[in-house]
Amino acid sequence: MPQARCTVQGCKGLHYGQGYCSKHYKRFKAHGNPHVVLPRGPGQRPTCSLLSCNRPHYAHGYCQSHYRRWRLYGDPNVARQVQYKGLNPRQYFFMRITKTDGCWHWRGPQDRDGYGVFRLQGKTYRATHVSWEIAYGHCPIGAHVLHHCDNPSCVNPEHLFLGTMADNMKDMWLKGRGRYEIPTERAHGVNNAHAKLTDDLVLEIRQSSMSTREWANALGMAWQVVHSARVGRTWKHVDMPPHSATERYVGETGGSGWRKGKQHTEATRAKMIQAAHRGVDNAMSKPITIAGVSYASLADAASALGLTRRQLGYRLKTGLIPVEQEVSHGIDQDKSQDRP
Repeated sequence: MPQARCTVQGCKGLHYGQGYCSKHYKRFKAHGNPHVVLPRGPGQRPTCSLLSCNRPHYAHGYCQSHYRRWRLYGDPNVARQVQYKGLNPRQYFFMRITKTDGCWHWRGPQDRDGYGVFRLQGKTYRATHVSWEIAYGHCPIGAHVLHHCDNPSCVNPEHLFLGTMADNMKDMWLKGRGRYEIPTERAHGVNNAHAKLTDDLVLEIRQSSMSTREWANALGMAWQVVHSARVGRTWKHVDMPPHSATERYVGETGGSGWRKGKQHTEATRAKMIQAAHRGVDNAMSKPITIAGVSYASLADAASALGLTRRQLGYRLKTGLIPVEQEVSHGIDQDKSQDRP
């Protein structure tokens, strides 16, 4: 079977692609015409086919810039990106603003808080500061540019005013945008922005006999959150219901930090202190022998030796009494006689 030839008249080259041989195919891909023959030699390189462009030829009769536009948009004269070359900072700033009857919306880059960002001479500035300086002059050092309209992207100088951080916080409270209703008070319960429970749910948890883990799995939250609310570490404004499962649990464990459990804990602590005092009184009233001298009680021995009861008790406990002094107390006296 004979092999196909190039379709260009007078060419006997073998077919390569698009009906042309390799040489004419490359001309067709580069210039759109297989018959184009570029001049060779210094100073003979063709330029872009557009009359307004004198840049060197790149492909398909265009320079590199117009060729890319032709490949992307089908038209070498289309410029989709707005060009800011040759503009001064003021013109460049206002090209990024969309003006309305009220706010002037910044359409340039913004930070994570929604405020406009303007870059000038390698430094980044807030668009509100730039707008203020264009309209009213230099902004004092340390001053903040605040909004009357509470629109972070607004750069209308009529909606801006200077103030300190304290003025900014005061303006926030006056406009009802604070986290708490009163600046000097903390938000409790559902008024807190980070609240995950409600007053009724906390009351139900404290009245329930379900475990903390079961409540945490049912609510889809960490068990520490449920435990803190249950023991009164959080949600302290919610009173513990009388005779609740939580109160009974507190009575058994003696946990601290519970609303109603505190009373039980204090009573238990008082009983323990009374029992300790009784034990001390009993120990103090028993006879004791030190270095062969018998005393009616530990208090009498401390008084005779010129020590306080605490000092004498500490020396007896730690063995700081000299070796030649034998100490016997109760049943320990019989045990000491058996020692070699």
